Amino acid sequence: MTTRCFSVLYVLCLLWTHALAQPTADNFKTIDDSIEALMPEWHIPGCTVAIVYKDSIVHAKAFGSRDLGRHLPVTTETVFRIGSLTKSFTALSCAILQDRKKLDLDKPIHSYFKDFLMYNDELTGGTTTRDLLSHRTGLPRYDKLTDYNSFSTQDVYHRLRYLEPTKSFRSAFQYTNLMYEMAGLILEKRSGESWSGFIEHNITSPLGMTHTYFDLRHYEASTDRAMPYDFDDSIIATDNSIDDKDETNAAGSISSTIGDMSKYAIALLHEGRFAGKNIIPKSAIVECFTPNIFTGGLKYPEIFYESYGLGWFLNSYKGHLRINHEGNYDGFSASVCLLPQDTFAIVILTNMHQTGFVYVSRNLIIDRMLGKEITDWNSRIHGNAEKKETEDSLKDTRVTPSKAKGNTVELSRYSGTYTNPAFGKIVITATHGGLQYDLNGIETGVLSACGEHRFVADLRYDEGMVFTFIQNADKRISALTLPLEEALGHDIGFIRSK
Repeated sequence: MTTRCFSVLYVLCLLWTHALAQPTADNFKTIDDSIEALMPEWHIPGCTVAIVYKDSIVHAKAFGSRDLGRHLPVTTETVFRIGSLTKSFTALSCAILQDRKKLDLDKPIHSYFKDFLMYNDELTGGTTTRDLLSHRTGLPRYDKLTDYNSFSTQDVYHRLRYLEPTKSFRSAFQYTNLMYEMAGLILEKRSGESWSGFIEHNITSPLGMTHTYFDLRHYEASTDRAMPYDFDDSIIATDNSIDDKDETNAAGSISSTIGDMSKYAIALLHEGRFAGKNIIPKSAIVECFTPNIFTGGLKYPEIFYESYGLGWFLNSYKGHLRINHEGNYDGFSASVCLLPQDTFAIVILTNMHQTGFVYVSRNLIIDRMLGKEITDWNSRIHGNAEKKETEDSLKDTRVTPSKAKGNTVELSRYSGTYTNPAFGKIVITATHGGLQYDLNGIETGVLSACGEHRFVADLRYDEGMVFTFIQNADKRISALTLPLEEALGHDIGFIRSK
């Protein structure tokens, strides 16, 4: 879809907007009651909700518990991790840098940095910062590149050349955290500041966001922080201790409060102005709110023509321009939703992993505040979640260990070191206890036979991961493969080096 078509759609959204219903105590009471009713259904330990109208927080409420073990309540000052809402800060920072003539979002990155190399010449020579920020490079997620490695962002930067795309360049929207990490690195290289330092100096500090943090260490130092939870038949605590406490991540490491995120929303709604001051360049916000790529079809009749700007999804919701993004981090879900033509915004932060609650609550609040007919989003999104769970169970390809006698082979033939230029090293060792693997020194375990030259193990993020060993013409084991990126449609190979 062309930029001109996007611009027409954007204008139509503006023409179709209507006045916001006047905020009232009764309206807020109805919203609070609805959220309290939804929380047990979605197994939410705690959450905070803020509603912004014009230049003020008109309603803020805390619900439930921030720490179930210690029976501590959520407050409006509780700090939550916001996951991919971090991306909007990264994108906005790059746009600010463009406003200062230090970065051109549409200039190929290779023209700035000759060591920026991707899988083929087209990607190397053509990829721009805008491509990274709008998820249109053609690369899929490649999450396991960082899940099972301790690579620095610079390490990943030098491994881009080995990552195969699954779509043609700029032909499709494929959400990927990896490209935002690269955008954060570009920001550092062009600004001369750290990623977190630039955001702090140019966005969070000027806005008075004093309870917004960039790494796990500072989040854990907060005396009023939410603990992370997941749901698997019951609510369970999630362990984030495996994270590097000092690591920042331009795709998802920020934590914040509804008060701070509301200040951010107010500035975005008012073209960068906050408390009577111009904090963020208007041109930078316009860049972030300009559509770059179409993201999908007409899933619901109330929402259409969704596109992605820079760090934000843009669509029409019941005739109103809506700009939103959600964030998920282990044990947390969050949402910020802006309706700029109505000067209205919603912030929702929760301590439950990847929950549809934030979508349901967000849409319910919009309907209430706009005086619209209330759509039963709860049934719809619950139904979608149940459908996905059923589909996932039907396509579950996990295998179980085999006890067949044919698998009692000499395990030593598999021992060795196997390497991949992007994903690193796997060391396979035969012991009296069986065949063991060591994946980049951070993931170890025992392999169980599940077929000819095939073994299975439960990894930290992947149950039933199958290790397939490849035999050459001389009957020697020469490689192994792992399904580390589903979108590729094939395993990723590791060559035996010794």
